[in-house]
Amino acid sequence: MSYIIVDLDGTLILDGELPNQPLIDHLNEEVMSGEAEIIVVSARKIERLQETRAWLQEYKVAGVEEVHLNDFEGSAFATGFAFKEYKYGLLKEQYGDELTMASDNDPAVRAMAEKLGITGHSPEEHLADDYRAVYQVPDYIRNAAARGLSFVEDGLGGDGLQPETIADARELAAGRADTDKVIRTAAWIRRHRGDWEGVPQNSDSDNADFPGPGAVAGFLWGVETTDPEATDRVLSWADALIAAEDREIVDMKEKETRSVPIGEFRLAEAGADGQRTFTGYASIWNSASAGLPFEEKIAPNAFKRSLSRAAAGQKIIAFLFGHDETRALATTASGRLQLTEDETGLRVEAKLDPADPDAAKVISMLTHESAAAGMSFGFQKVQDAWDGNNRTIKEANLFEVSILAAGGQTPAYPATLGLTAIRQVTAPKIGVEAEALLATLETIKAGRELSAEEVVVIDAVRSKLAPKPVGIDPSIAAALLAVSAAEGDAL
Repeated sequence: MSYIIVDLDGTLILDGELPNQPLIDHLNEEVMSGEAEIIVVSARKIERLQETRAWLQEYKVAGVEEVHLNDFEGSAFATGFAFKEYKYGLLKEQYGDELTMASDNDPAVRAMAEKLGITGHSPEEHLADDYRAVYQVPDYIRNAAARGLSFVEDGLGGDGLQPETIADARELAAGRADTDKVIRTAAWIRRHRGDWEGVPQNSDSDNADFPGPGAVAGFLWGVETTDPEATDRVLSWADALIAAEDREIVDMKEKETRSVPIGEFRLAEAGADGQRTFTGYASIWNSASAGLPFEEKIAPNAFKRSLSRAAAGQKIIAFLFGHDETRALATTASGRLQLTEDETGLRVEAKLDPADPDAAKVISMLTHESAAAGMSFGFQKVQDAWDGNNRTIKEANLFEVSILAAGGQTPAYPATLGLTAIRQVTAPKIGVEAEALLATLETIKAGRELSAEEVVVIDAVRSKLAPKPVGIDPSIAAALLAVSAAEGDAL
């Protein structure tokens, strides 16, 4: 058993009373798995103990073993930090190494926890291992949610409005919705659309009683209730995302591959069945890419959902020879391929049958030419983040892992380097819209006449990249060279 210390205000509780639902869900999963119990340590005054316990119960925070609030008014421990430092010390003496983690929004408290040998996490870091696909929300949903929040601020929300609905609306207004929210949105709208459709105080902004509670609720869920088509528009958006969760939809223009040196691997001796077991890594977490017009890292647990789906039999991931789908060495469906995420990266364990000519070639290569071999994987980006020229792949839909023949390593981006470089590097530096630049390149490749808008794009490119006495920006030149080499595969 392990124990996790969790703060309240700013950590479990946001904006004074709203639950940090993703963090609560994460902690509940830890508790329900039997791996942890929760200890609440907060600088709140002890007089709020009953209120605090009621809040924890209302928002179903599971496994709360103890609640410690500040009962040192007027003493040296009265300040929030001093109180927590004192309580952390006592808990460390009591639970020792079983006290494994502390989640607190205050970096000073986290640093103090680390000194005691307790791993400190911010609320965001605490969630880093959890997969939760986050989608960009269309403007019509964002605007509706923002209007709903404005109505709430004016006291028009009604008595039945739930705090979590307001919290979710803030996320919608900010342009974000996770998988769970999308699913709940579709279900809620189907149950409640009759609350505003055809009801004057909810659907007619000219009505004296507008907005009624039904209208406010609809807005908070992203529906512009005065627009007769808004309900179906939001449902279509949600249903499309839900459907995409249940099947593989792959635009091969967006398929990417990565390659790394084979690094450390193991090729076991033949077992009783005559097969050899290969063990190695197709991806290393947070390892910076090289030779690209931008730097990229793969975040830990980027393949969590894909591996979960494969384990459940919902998708098949193959171990290929050189990304060739006709040369599968093993698959997750057969049980001959095991893929796991550990502290190092994406670990591959595959059984190779020497009777298979391709497997025999791989075995020979690993025995005699291993220094020149490589590993790779193919995937489609689900979620990434950019900081200047630095890209982090946070979530990826994994299709396959590959072993590469000696001397045959593929570049990091054989198919999509061009697309990614154009969108994230070249277009911003030139000062044109990425999609306009891509469309112009498509027109040129097809041999069609350029439109007036595309001529403007070309003029911008020529103006930016025309030779100058001091030369062009090397990063732009590198990006253009990469684009030129990859356009044929990418577009």
